[in-house]
Amino acid sequence: MMHDAPHLAQVEPPSGDALVRAISENVQDRIVVVRAERGPGGEIVEWRCVEANAAAAELLETTRERLVGSTLGAALPSRAAALRPRLARILETGVRERYEASFLGRAFLVTVFRVDPSTVASAALELSAHERAQGALREAHRRLRAHVETMPLGVVEWSAEYRVVGLSPRAEEILGWSAGEVLGKRIDEIPWIPEEDWPSVRAVMRDMSSGTRPTNVNANRNLRRDGTVVHCEWYNTTVHDDAGRLVSVLSLVLDVTARVRAEESLRDADRRKDEFLAMLSHELRNPLGPIRNALFVLERADPTGPQAGRAREIAKRQVAHLARLVDDLLDVTRIARGKILLRRAALDLGALARRAAEDHRALIDARGLALDLDVPDAPVSVVGDETRLAQVLGNLLSNAAKFTPAGGRITLAVRAEGGRAVLHVRDTGAGIEPAMRDAIFSPFTQGRQTLARAEGGLGLGLALVKGLVELHGGAVHVASEGPGRGSDFVVTLPLADDPPGGAA
Repeated sequence: MMHDAPHLAQVEPPSGDALVRAISENVQDRIVVVRAERGPGGEIVEWRCVEANAAAAELLETTRERLVGSTLGAALPSRAAALRPRLARILETGVRERYEASFLGRAFLVTVFRVDPSTVASAALELSAHERAQGALREAHRRLRAHVETMPLGVVEWSAEYRVVGLSPRAEEILGWSAGEVLGKRIDEIPWIPEEDWPSVRAVMRDMSSGTRPTNVNANRNLRRDGTVVHCEWYNTTVHDDAGRLVSVLSLVLDVTARVRAEESLRDADRRKDEFLAMLSHELRNPLGPIRNALFVLERADPTGPQAGRAREIAKRQVAHLARLVDDLLDVTRIARGKILLRRAALDLGALARRAAEDHRALIDARGLALDLDVPDAPVSVVGDETRLAQVLGNLLSNAAKFTPAGGRITLAVRAEGGRAVLHVRDTGAGIEPAMRDAIFSPFTQGRQTLARAEGGLGLGLALVKGLVELHGGAVHVASEGPGRGSDFVVTLPLADDPPGGAA
C-alpha cells in the first residue's frame, strides 16, 4: 500500500522591507538613508533620516529609534554643512560617489547613491589597517601617475632585456611612438635610433647592465614614426638584485631639440661673426694701400701734373669705398636698434625702378650683362622713404650684377598685385643653394664665397634690403632652382591709398 508523501508546508518569503532590514542589520556597513525635505519653491531645506541600521546608530552613539526621524543637522552637527552639497549633487545627477573619510579617529570607505528622486542612501565600511595601507598606496600611485603625466619629462620603463614595459603619455609625445606600438618590444626592435647613434647607446646599455654606471645621463637623437628627428636627453636609473643582475631600468626622457637648435644657431652666428671680422679687416685694409701710395705720390709729384691728378682720383675712389663700407655697417646697426628714421611720402615705385636701372646701367654694361626693364606706365604708388627704397633697389641690382657672369641677363619688374606692390629682380647667375635661402638675408652671410671675395663687400647688402623693406611694412624673399640656375628676389610693399603727390 502506497502512502502519500508527507505534505510540506508552504513557506512564505519575507516581505521586501523585512528582507532589506535583515540585510542591513547583518552587514558590517553603517547604513543611513536620508530624504530631502523641500520648501514651497521646491528647494531643499533639510535632510531627514528615514532609515538606519543598528551599526550606524552605534557609531553615532545613539539608538536606531532616535536616529530615524532626526534631521541631518541633529544627527551629524559637525558634518552637516559639508554633506548637504554632496547629497544634493548626488540626488540631482544620480551619479554614485565613493570616498574615504575619517570619523572619530576611524577610517571608512563611504559609498553614497540615489535611491529615488527624493532619497539618498549612504553605506560606510570601516577599513582595516591593511586596507588603509592599500588605499594610501593606491592614492600615492594615483598622485605619482598624475605627476608623471603632467611633467615635461617622459617616462620609459624597461625590463632587464631592455623591452619596453611602460611608456608615459609625455614619452609618447616626445618620441613620436604610441605605447601600443612599442610595448613588449626590445629597444633594437624599434627603429627609433639612427644607426650612427647606436654605438653610444649600446655603451650605455653595457654599463647599466654590468652595474658600472647604475645611474647615468646620455644624449642622442631619436627618430619619430613620421621620420622627423628629436634630440633627447635620457636620465637612466637601474635596479640590480643582490647578485648584481639587472632587474629593471627607469628612464626619464627630455626633449632638448629647441635647445640643440638654438646652440647650433649660436655657433653658426659666432662662426659668421668671426668670418665677418676677418672679412672686415681685409676690406678696410685693401683701400689703405692705394691711399698710402697716393699720398706718397702727392708729397713728391708736381701738384698740377698728371701724376698728382691720378693719385687724387685713386684716393677719392678708395675713400668713397671706405665710406660705403662704414655706411653699411652703421645702417645695419641702426636697423637692429630701431634707430633709422624714415622720411615717408607717396611715390611711384615704377619711376623709382627706372631711375635705379639708369643709375646702375653703366655697371651692368661694364660686366657684359643685359638689363630688361618691365615697368607699367600707370603709377604703382607706395608710401616710403625714397632714398631708402632706392638703396634697396640698388643693393638688389648690384647683387645681381656681382653674381651673374658675362653674357647673363637681369630683369627688373614692377607690378601691382592683390593690393600689394611687387618688385622682382631676376638674374641668370650663380643661383642659391637651398641651405642658404633662409640665411642669405642674415648679416655677414654671403653665398659663393670665392666670387664674393673677388668682388669685395661685407655681406651686408641683403641684410640691409630685408631690414629696410620690413621697416616699410613689406617683405622680401628669394626663389632659386639651385646653383647655376639664377635667382629671383621678390619685394612686396603695401600699395598707397593716394597716388604720388597726394597726402602721405
